[in-house]
Amino acid sequence: MVLVSIVSEQTIPNVLLIKEKRHEVDTWLFVTTAEMEARKKTAAIIEACQLPAKSCKTRLIDTNNLANGMQKLRAFVGLFPADTRFLVNITGGTKLLSMLVYSSFPAERSEFIYLPLGQPAYLQLNPQFRTLTVPLTVRLNLDEYLTACGLLYNNDSLEPFFDANDSEKIFRAFRQKKFQLENFPLKMAQDACKFKVNPENLPGTWFEDYVYHNLRKLDLDDQQIGRSVFIYTQTETEPANQEVDFVFVMNNTLHMLELKVSKGKSSEPVLNDIMKMSALRQKFGLNVQTYVITLGLLRGQASGKFFETMRNKIKFYNLYNIADKTDFMSGTFDWKSFFTNKIQL
Repeated sequence: MVLVSIVSEQTIPNVLLIKEKRHEVDTWLFVTTAEMEARKKTAAIIEACQLPAKSCKTRLIDTNNLANGMQKLRAFVGLFPADTRFLVNITGGTKLLSMLVYSSFPAERSEFIYLPLGQPAYLQLNPQFRTLTVPLTVRLNLDEYLTACGLLYNNDSLEPFFDANDSEKIFRAFRQKKFQLENFPLKMAQDACKFKVNPENLPGTWFEDYVYHNLRKLDLDDQQIGRSVFIYTQTETEPANQEVDFVFVMNNTLHMLELKVSKGKSSEPVLNDIMKMSALRQKFGLNVQTYVITLGLLRGQASGKFFETMRNKIKFYNLYNIADKTDFMSGTFDWKSFFTNKIQL
């Protein structure tokens, strides 16, 4: 079988289908443009999927000469025996390029696929555009996702400083002190910490571990989670604010999470994190979700609502969800709901 992919800025739909159908395919064809090749998008897909170079073919299409593009693709079909099947992913590219690809492969020997953005399934289309929804079984890890985006990254070890039970005990003790940083249970944390940490850094180190242990409860393994992830494109000399506390892949969607054990005397650190993640989101494509968790207070104590400045920033920068002291004081914080339900302001 030949799997046909249209190369575009959004590489994840290509990677998902390639990995889903890996064992059924002998040849991979990438229909691409000069612009996408200049951005090394095809190479990123091949690297993320670890495809054998000898089985990968490309056809460069000039979108200003679609007739020539159709000739190229039909000539490609003619290179294979008459009983060859084609699996054609029409998700990527411009509308014209998708129409060109759809029209260039023989309907009687082709299966056409479309992957809706952010959905855990793909659609099989027949020539009459009747569809069959098929669940995806593949789960991307963090390395595959970032590689497919053409990005490089460094991240800290995930080995926790605190085990899950100790981190939970510290959380309960800290909650009794209403998360006031000056009353952080320092002695308890020092006794439980597996490695030497400066006392002023212990609250933040504990909080990252507390969140990490709760991420693991969401059916995420360590290959899907990155901690203190520094993201860059070509060199490691890019701005230092490219670092995010946690980057993880859940349900084949990228999530970025920033933490603040305390917001200090103003909300400025939290606002800066929101803006930073919004800027980084542009590197990943369309389907990226961003979050902030703090044990500081971002709401008016009387109204229980987020302060107006914070509400405006959440809306403007399309933050998916945010949690503060109010959410954690009750002791019934729902981690799964937090990462799956967009905040309603």
